[in-house]
Amino acid sequence: MIEALALAGALSSLWPFGDEIAEKRYRPARGWTLVVEKDRFSGDVQCRGLGRGMTYKDGVLTFHMGRSVNTAQAEFRLDQGPAKAAGDFAVEAAGRGAAFRTDNLLNPSGGLVHLPIETVRPATTVSIRADRDRRARTYRLRGLERTLEAAKAQGCAVP
Repeated sequence: MIEALALAGALSSLWPFGDEIAEKRYRPARGWTLVVEKDRFSGDVQCRGLGRGMTYKDGVLTFHMGRSVNTAQAEFRLDQGPAKAAGDFAVEAAGRGAAFRTDNLLNPSGGLVHLPIETVRPATTVSIRADRDRRARTYRLRGLERTLEAAKAQGCAVP
């Protein structure tokens, strides 16, 4: 039995593609990195856009406000528009795979605010206030559209 397993392991290394995930990085816009992962076995393609304090993946733009910041009561504004509760968009973002829980029992949000890309897309800035006792932090979205276009060109689904 052990010989058969050893032989199977040796033969699997001869397969030209294996189960590898090929990763490539692109710079589609200033301040943005596009990470494209292609699964050589299944042919699946996944993209992540990395910006200053932001991550795009699977139709969700996630804002990083710092691990110690509790964002459970976060509000956001697009450009200079009215404030909206980020929690109102949580179900949609969770349905696309955004993680809303961490191992930190005191701050399960992990300092993250997840918003569906369609909610954010028309704006040039997003200002987020984690709670009423904190100042808002403004994120500039310059280069996001070019990054999404590059992701689409690489075969990723972009809403």
